[in-house]
Amino acid sequence: MGWTFKLHGVLAGALSALLLLAAAAPALPGSSGLMAAGLLLVLPLGVAAVVRSMRAGATRRLRWLAFRCLPGAVQGALAALLLAGAVLVGLSGTGDMQDPQIVDGRYSVFDTSALTRTRVEVSREQYEEVASGERRLFLVLPAILLAATAGLALTAGELRRGEARTAA
Repeated sequence: MGWTFKLHGVLAGALSALLLLAAAAPALPGSSGLMAAGLLLVLPLGVAAVVRSMRAGATRRLRWLAFRCLPGAVQGALAALLLAGAVLVGLSGTGDMQDPQIVDGRYSVFDTSALTRTRVEVSREQYEEVASGERRLFLVLPAILLAATAGLALTAGELRRGEARTAA
């Protein structure tokens, strides 16, 4: 595997882990900057990984074999990132409440339950809970995409070994 594939995979994986850490511990300072960095970097890193993978012209079976050629620790790290992201998505659910706003000093959220589907006034605690859940979601979703990007880039780098494995 070439060094550019390793760099691409490590960069995407490290940023994914950093975003997941920020989502798991929302009290950490600088999470809004990480959110912006994650959203800005997920597109170029993701597109580059997809293009690199498509240029190789490999079949699904060959990509799977190439993924299996990755070291077990790398496979485990990618699986852990994806699993942590899925768990944090489940924890960040705010139920039927979304879009928290402060209007004229009053806290409100949009209630999407089947009966109301309107903006309702809530307490400050409820507002902060919904806002925290939405921030967590905006950290976790790019983290999941970056973990998938890391896996795709590293798999594209292992395609030669996967081809050799099929030839053997």
